[in-house]
Amino acid sequence: MSDDDKDQIYEAEVQGSAAGLSEYKFNRDCTGPGYETIPDSTFEVTGTEIDTDENGFGEIVIDRAFDNLGLDDVLSEEVAVIFSVDCTPLIQALEEGNTIDPVGGRGQAIDSLEALTRIGLNGPWLDWNWGNFTPEQLLTDDGLGADNIHSGIIDFPAGTPKQTLFKYSANASDNEAGFEQDRALSLDSDPGIITLETACFGSQNEDPAQPFGNVEGAFTCVAEHGFIRADGNSDGEVNLADGVFILNCLFLGGEPPTCRDATDTGNDGDINITSAVALFNFLFLGGAPPPPPTGVCGPDPEGGDLGCEQYAHCP
Repeated sequence: MSDDDKDQIYEAEVQGSAAGLSEYKFNRDCTGPGYETIPDSTFEVTGTEIDTDENGFGEIVIDRAFDNLGLDDVLSEEVAVIFSVDCTPLIQALEEGNTIDPVGGRGQAIDSLEALTRIGLNGPWLDWNWGNFTPEQLLTDDGLGADNIHSGIIDFPAGTPKQTLFKYSANASDNEAGFEQDRALSLDSDPGIITLETACFGSQNEDPAQPFGNVEGAFTCVAEHGFIRADGNSDGEVNLADGVFILNCLFLGGEPPTCRDATDTGNDGDINITSAVALFNFLFLGGAPPPPPTGVCGPDPEGGDLGCEQYAHCP
């Protein structure tokens, strides 16, 4: 098809004689996969078409926009979007010996954590270019603690559909979720920046072949609760009662802690007599203070080994 008038209207004439219903799609790039995202369109040859230009062929005129989009359906100005994804499920799956296979062969299998080299995203505005990511598609780890969160910003130029789809990806492969189990992206028509909430890698998945999302035994993102170190009884204060709570739990059948990371006074990955002794030394003998987070709520900067299911005094 050619745009002879340089007005973004492309035209072509296709001649044929077969009667019946035919399917077609427009393609932005004849050398690549730039097809429309809508289902195949159709036209029907009945044999009764009028030959208006007397060239021996009856005529059917197809006049529509790419993807059936109008001006109100696309961006009028550039919009930037900040993407963010928690890759904890992906990393946990690889740590436990799972192989992450690409959907439909679109990419390469990842069989170890060492083989995981990059996190990115893909979508129809990039022609779903699995295996051939550009630097702009890659997300980076912010390096803050062990949060496994990767983020990045992508600019969407004027003319991009306001409603589109995307998927996160490991190693430029289609491996976050099953075929066509994509994420929806709604773009504002006003210029500016859209910041998306941090997503959980694979949370939309329903394909049993991928170990994420809504399948049995799936790896998920576990919310990390803030807490105050050494507040074993979770009352918002660090005092003698916390040491007594630890001893009751260990030796007198007392209630278990709801936030084990908070009760781990020394942050050594265990709750034992040392946890209580370290707290008493700090409170009464000038011993070393507990490791962070102390004084105010916060996550474990080292990623907490014991977990924190509930800590009422922190959001």
